[in-house]
Amino acid sequence: MHKNFTRELVATGIQELHSQKIFTSLQVEQALDHLLAKLHLFMMEIPFSAEVLTVFLARLVLDEVLFPSTLHRLAESHPVGTCAASVVAKARIMLSAPNRLEVINGFWVGSSSSPRDLEKVKVQIKTILQEYLASCDLDEAVQSLWELDIPYMQHEVVKRALVLALDGQDEAKARVNALLATLSAHGLVSCEQMELGFERVFGELNDLMLDVPNADAELAVLFVRARANGCLSSCNNIPDAVQSRIQLIRA
Repeated sequence: MHKNFTRELVATGIQELHSQKIFTSLQVEQALDHLLAKLHLFMMEIPFSAEVLTVFLARLVLDEVLFPSTLHRLAESHPVGTCAASVVAKARIMLSAPNRLEVINGFWVGSSSSPRDLEKVKVQIKTILQEYLASCDLDEAVQSLWELDIPYMQHEVVKRALVLALDGQDEAKARVNALLATLSAHGLVSCEQMELGFERVFGELNDLMLDVPNADAELAVLFVRARANGCLSSCNNIPDAVQSRIQLIRA
């Protein structure tokens, strides 16, 4: 039950990150190609990993994260008769079925799956963060986020915390810095998830500056403090406006 929910969450999250241009189709294809090459090893520990990867592959094509031609390229990369080739062939069969929408989209969200969905998780994260900023109960916030058990969605926590910090006063920004540092120190948010959260906010900078004109400067401060606290080492796709502010802070 829980594993199906996690798989659905990952599939939906990849689609969302792709739509926001955080991941390109080529990057997703390369990651899948790498997984397919190692599939025979995964199956030694996780016998059903081929079935899971088959559904992921079909789902990503259906969600338009990957092009249909991706299946042809992946098929050419792996010899006939291998586990990887079988996965690609089965994904093609799933995508050619008359009821492919129902079968693929509903594979992990049937009656046995968790009733939670991506939007509900986002609401829960937002509520926890808002309550934390109002109460300043750091331990309660960390415990609540831990209980959500969403290791692949912690970037959403980072993103929403940063946006709330931008909308708040200096006290709110200090509390967000403390929360991110604590989550990082306890291993609840990895460096990769922290970086991804920042990158998602960077991608929305133009829209954020409509409501918070100095969002570039505020984000630069939050980024520098997060790095000083050991939350992340670097970050990609930093907008020029934010990068110039970071250079001023360093100077």
